[in-house]
Amino acid sequence: MTKNNPSKLSRVLVVRALLMAASFIFILFLVSFSSKQATKPKYPSTTEYTPDGKRIKFTQYQKDGKTIDSITEYNPQTGYETKQTDYKSDGKTIFFITEYNPQTGNETKKTYYNLDGTIKEEINY
Repeated sequence: MTKNNPSKLSRVLVVRALLMAASFIFILFLVSFSSKQATKPKYPSTTEYTPDGKRIKFTQYQKDGKTIDSITEYNPQTGYETKQTDYKSDGKTIFFITEYNPQTGNETKKTYYNLDGTIKEEINY
């Protein structure tokens, strides 16, 4: 009968543990990479900037790439949203407008519209 060499056995266990750890890290990397890929915008958009590179307007289009889904305007000094206009599926009729405090980015007012363009409801915050 032969006895196992403890140093040889411990080396085998260390190698197995390292392989398992490397496999686990690789799987985490793949999951992280795939989730970043999934967050890419699905619909086309355009962004407008000031001459010094500050964002002032972001327009999100529907799947067709032509019909407007929403327009977000920004305060170039603070970078905060100042106004977001969301449109109905026709891209012309306003569904609602959200207004923000340009200094804090906090929502200040939301206005919902009827199909004929008249105000349906205003909520002040």
